[in-house]
Amino acid sequence: MPNLTLIVGGPDSGKTSEVVSRLAARYEADPFAETVVLVPTVRHGDQLRRRLVARCGAALRLRVETIPQFSRQMTEGARARMLAGELLARTYTAEGSPEAGLLFLRTGDCYAPAARELDGALAAARAHRRGAGPRDARLLGSRREPMSQPEDLMSRVVHTPEQFTIIGENIHATRVVLRNGRRAVTLDGGVEAVPFRDDAGQRRHLTVPDWFKRTQPYEQGQIKHFMIAVMKGIGDDPDEREQGADYIRAEVRKQVRAGASYLDVNVDEVHYDLDTQKRAMRWTVETVQRCSPIPPSIDSSNSEIIAEGLAAYDGRAGRPVVNSLSLERPEVLEMVREHDGRVIALATGEAGMPQDEEERVENARAVIDLALSGGVAMEDIFCDAVIFPISVDPRYGNHYFEAVRRIREEFPSLHIGMGLSNVSFGMPKRKLINQAFIHLAVEAGIDAGLLDPIQTKLSDVLSLDTGSERVQLAIDMLEGRDDFCMNYIQAYRDGRL
Repeated sequence: MPNLTLIVGGPDSGKTSEVVSRLAARYEADPFAETVVLVPTVRHGDQLRRRLVARCGAALRLRVETIPQFSRQMTEGARARMLAGELLARTYTAEGSPEAGLLFLRTGDCYAPAARELDGALAAARAHRRGAGPRDARLLGSRREPMSQPEDLMSRVVHTPEQFTIIGENIHATRVVLRNGRRAVTLDGGVEAVPFRDDAGQRRHLTVPDWFKRTQPYEQGQIKHFMIAVMKGIGDDPDEREQGADYIRAEVRKQVRAGASYLDVNVDEVHYDLDTQKRAMRWTVETVQRCSPIPPSIDSSNSEIIAEGLAAYDGRAGRPVVNSLSLERPEVLEMVREHDGRVIALATGEAGMPQDEEERVENARAVIDLALSGGVAMEDIFCDAVIFPISVDPRYGNHYFEAVRRIREEFPSLHIGMGLSNVSFGMPKRKLINQAFIHLAVEAGIDAGLLDPIQTKLSDVLSLDTGSERVQLAIDMLEGRDDFCMNYIQAYRDGRL
């Protein structure tokens, strides 16, 4: 075994543990003699040690060194060199340099050592053990320009919010506000309503109609506000129609301001009748396009409803997205071609939902091949790698992350991500779980998603403090280290989230 020491440094314990675990896997047959990790605090070190032992096993020869000055701003250029030198002077000068050499890797931003550098250092270590050459010492990750990355570190493609494609998910008939929540009010006369601001900035109200009060969601304390707005929009009362349209336009403005690139439109739950659903889709698309500077994503589980939405869109804001193509619904491909659209391709099989990462990858290959064979360009495909609620099975997060890594490696120019908030369904503090999940998914290689950009801000996701207890609890749950989510739920009950 070559006596090569790897020094990994960075202020983010999540990124650092990810790099170390991937390098450990890459060089499993020819491991490092020791891995030294630089962290800013003892707490970061303890958390990182637990993560690495869980990922790599106790066989990993690990030393954690605390350097309090190691902040995000201090990892650039000369400062990185100085910190590396400080560690070497403080640790290895006193104890004796290793036989074969040192690698220093900083994990912030998009910096990583080149594969040839790592491989070359290992080769030098082997040569030195045979007496074939001088000791090889290297300092990596201290240049400002991005360095080429080894294959197992190439997953991440998003480093700024602008590089992430957001399909705003809120114009959806399933969306609810709570009757006793802060977004619902009771007006004079006992009329329940959801307030909003119209085009002129005036406070208006979407009132809850009598027909909705006879539904099960209402009895359960929920107001399906977009369902109400759409049903008002396709009704006979002109005042009600205008109220519904104003409410939709208000949401369009908020989603656009928050950074959405597309607006997902789904009306499946407005009614059980197909003709009513088609009429609702046509009205909603026409209403959205009159005020939206960005294209719609036409979303439905029924291909006829998708066709109705595409027919209603006049193309004024750009090419639409079709949501979605799957192996069990190939007829959608013809609609994509006819309307020059982009498409969300589901990694589901003809027989149903994928059970693990292997099935996700196989399904993704098949549906991508289907789209390509139908004339859709690779850059126009958004692959949904399919995430299920983490509360159901602790393996679901890792199934998704590993599938994304493999799909990204196989299809570098593909867009990957899509339905992301499903992961937190049924859990408390859903925003925290969603942020942690998207942070990990970006590290794995996603660059797009169906999400609410008002609630989930990409700038917050990308700068998430993975060393904090609350985020670490969410990450442990998402990465399968919290059976039945018990640690997370207990922390919620204790008020620690």
